[in-house]
Amino acid sequence: MNNEMREVKTTILDNGREYFLVDETIINGVKYFYLANMKDSKDLCVRKEEIEDGVTYLSTLDDIDELMNALKAFKAKQS
Repeated sequence: MNNEMREVKTTILDNGREYFLVDETIINGVKYFYLANMKDSKDLCVRKEEIEDGVTYLSTLDDIDELMNALKAFKAKQS
């Protein structure tokens, strides 16, 4: 049995809720993050990394095709 402790990465999004990092992947040079709410594991979201003036932001995916591609990549990693 493996009792290894792992650091959990968390972030607070613009809705004021804390999310933990489930997974991340890179698609066409863009890093996507799969996040779950710390208090409600059914509250999931996908964000992408954007860097502006040396500051890293997690931004929403407004394009449905981009979101679907990110979700497909996440599902493929889980298989």
